[in-house]
Amino acid sequence: MYELAKGRLDIDAQPRGKVGPELANMYDAVNVFKSHAKEVEQLRLREIELRGQQTVDLRNNLLKIASVLDEQIVKIFEGISRDQKEMLAAADGIEKLSLDLRNTAEKTSTGMDLAASNVEQVTASTQQLSKQFEVILAGARNSKDLSASAVLKAKDGNLRIKSLEEQAVKIEEMLKVIQSIAAKTNMLALNATIEAARGGSAGRGFAVVAGEVKSLAAQTADAAKLISGQIEGVRAEISLTVDTIQQISTVINELSVFSSQVAENVVSQAAATQQISSLVERVALEINAIGSSMKGLAENAEQKTIAVSESISTASRQTSASIELMGKNIGDTLQQLTGAA
Repeated sequence: MYELAKGRLDIDAQPRGKVGPELANMYDAVNVFKSHAKEVEQLRLREIELRGQQTVDLRNNLLKIASVLDEQIVKIFEGISRDQKEMLAAADGIEKLSLDLRNTAEKTSTGMDLAASNVEQVTASTQQLSKQFEVILAGARNSKDLSASAVLKAKDGNLRIKSLEEQAVKIEEMLKVIQSIAAKTNMLALNATIEAARGGSAGRGFAVVAGEVKSLAAQTADAAKLISGQIEGVRAEISLTVDTIQQISTVINELSVFSSQVAENVVSQAAATQQISSLVERVALEINAIGSSMKGLAENAEQKTIAVSESISTASRQTSASIELMGKNIGDTLQQLTGAA
């Protein structure tokens, strides 16, 4: 029993010679104990062998898992590192885009300011042109009024000349009467001369008077002829003057019509110029509003892009730090698994 207790299962527990029943039973009990002890030892050895195989399998599995994890983690870290670089590049691109947007907005704003300045110059020129149109319109209206006044005066002059022509006709008729009187006076003087000759010395004084009357009649006839010639000349000049005044009146009428057309065109151009000026002013206001909006948009976009870029950079750095820490922890865990295996 003592040897069995020390683990010696190869001993032979048989009695030496004949023994009593009690001792025989004890030997039988020892053999049963020996048999059970062998079975327990076999079970223990089998369990040790099984545990050893399981440990080997577990170690192999852990090594495989560690290898796979290492490979997968390397790929994951490579992908994350690549994504991180892309994020940083994207952040740089966003920042560059922000600068480009700002430069473009500044150029656009400068262009808007220049366009607004040009529009203001056009507005000033249009307003000045509108004022010039107003001056021209006033001149055209004044010219029209002067033309109308000249036409009236020409008509009045024409009437006066016609009145002079009528008076010349009346004077001519009076000259005809004077010429008739002169002729009759001449005949009376001739008859008086004949009668004085018949009277002899008594008719000498009458003859002198008859001679004077005859001389006066001749002078009257000559003066009447001279006046008649001058009246004919005056009538001719009056006729030419009437024709000239009629031509001037016609020209003045044409000028009046032309002045009216010019005034209408100037009014139309002034209205169009005023409309253009109003449109240009509206365009200037819209350009200024667009310029202000572009400046505000550029500033807002710049602020947002800078904030996004900083957020991406911060997130990328934090992600990088977290990835490094996670990689270290996973590496330590794999080393522990490998060491445990």
